[in-house]
Amino acid sequence: MRWGLLDSRMTRCRFPKPRCAIPSRARSLTRSRVFPGFYLEVQPNGSKLWRLKYRMLGKEKKLAIGTYPEISLSEARRRRDKAREQLHSGLDPSREKVNGDRRAKGTPLAG
Repeated sequence: MRWGLLDSRMTRCRFPKPRCAIPSRARSLTRSRVFPGFYLEVQPNGSKLWRLKYRMLGKEKKLAIGTYPEISLSEARRRRDKAREQLHSGLDPSREKVNGDRRAKGTPLAG
């Protein structure tokens, strides 16, 4: 019987296969939830990225807050709170981030 890791506990696969039946996305990406919709995403190569998942006009969106360890948990929470304030004001945090980057470079803003 083969063993595989599923939901952070060891489970047995019922039918012997070359690999355990774990969806490929589960093998490739790990999320460590800090707050509902706010998590640390760990890529297979080991890079870590703070993300905020939110809904705007009925669509689910994700905002990349920054990379760990360059952005600490306290700084990531501060940026999350700022993004949530923008959401409550009716602004899209992703668009505001892009516009802020463009203002810094001096290029035209996104409509």
